[in-house]
Amino acid sequence: MIDNPTKSLITKRALIYWLLAVAPLAFIFISLFIGRYQVPMVDVINILWCKVTGIPCDLSEISQTIVWDIRLPRAVLGAMVGGSLAISGAAFQG
Repeated sequence: MIDNPTKSLITKRALIYWLLAVAPLAFIFISLFIGRYQVPMVDVINILWCKVTGIPCDLSEISQTIVWDIRLPRAVLGAMVGGSLAISGAAFQG
């Protein structure tokens, strides 16, 4: 049986690992509706749902283009570049 301090440490570590996995995804999602051209969060969710499932979308073509063709690739590429820099920095340190 695990005593309380060890169980508490395992719970804290699990929470930290969970946050480290979810936080980048949340920031990528948040970056989809923040920008010069305001796109509401509900519209971003609808656009992503329509594009992934193939359902025709009744939102404006401008909003769809901004989210799907500009903001999403830029956010994903930014995350990939950041991850690559982190890995190369860790490898460089040894």
